[in-house]
Amino acid sequence: MAKKRRFGLKIMRNNANVLLRLRGDLNGSGACQMEHALERLRDVPKAARLTIDLSGIRDFDYFGVVHFAKAIRGQRYRFHEISIRGVEATTESLLKRFGLENGRVTRVQL
Repeated sequence: MAKKRRFGLKIMRNNANVLLRLRGDLNGSGACQMEHALERLRDVPKAARLTIDLSGIRDFDYFGVVHFAKAIRGQRYRFHEISIRGVEATTESLLKRFGLENGRVTRVQL
């Protein structure tokens, strides 16, 4: 059985830019942690850009991806632009199925 890696997240802010770096395994619990961290960013200006770096994620749980997608879609009115980077091709197609490639909502980058 494969060893599960702990989930971790780090938020870095620079003026109107927010970078959220995720690492480990993204399951439902990790997606909830990410959603709560984003909700705590109440003082972010409306013109802010959110970049989510998934290059440190080693395993995606299906429920985690569903919750992740829902949480990101819920942020589309708080940020001017949301982009996701560090996504493998298989994960990119899964994220597209959950609506994470609709102009302003997000831009998925490999």
